[in-house]
Amino acid sequence: MAGSTSWSDPFPDMFSPRGYYPAAIYAEVGKERRIYVCGGFNQVPLDTCDYLDIDAKKWKYVPNILTSPRSLTAGVLLPDGVSFLICGGLNGSHD
Repeated sequence: MAGSTSWSDPFPDMFSPRGYYPAAIYAEVGKERRIYVCGGFNQVPLDTCDYLDIDAKKWKYVPNILTSPRSLTAGVLLPDGVSFLICGGLNGSHD
């Protein structure tokens, strides 16, 4: 709001705080506009994936997307507009 001196978050917090996740990926699925957040780091690499339903302003959990915890990855939305690829990154192992 113009002239406001306070910050207002337009969306709720994610289920679990994280950093070092791939660029949030935008997709339109049916009538939902989504921003996906997968993997990342919160004390350890994460194997969870959530998406924000932009219009409902709610985070939703996506089951079984990552096969192992990943942080510092890259992500790209594929040409079909709903699938995305996550690759690279670290899993916390030095092997």
